[in-house]
Amino acid sequence: MKVVIDVGAGRGLSSIPFARSKCYVILVDVSESALYLARELYKEMGLCRFIDLVLADAFHLPFRGKSVDLALSLGVA
Repeated sequence: MKVVIDVGAGRGLSSIPFARSKCYVILVDVSESALYLARELYKEMGLCRFIDLVLADAFHLPFRGKSVDLALSLGVA
């Protein structure tokens, strides 16, 4: 299974196609409320088993190098 990390994920809208393709998606955001909304959205779509939520700063990610197959970040300033 491919692992995708979405940094600054917000509600995780950009990663829905990856989860639908059965990739394991890690949604990272500094906003606890955004991650809560993401979890509810993915739950409604039946995709919760394909996601993990991480509360973290984009500049201090708690992951080892080369631990994901694809990283994306849309609109993070």
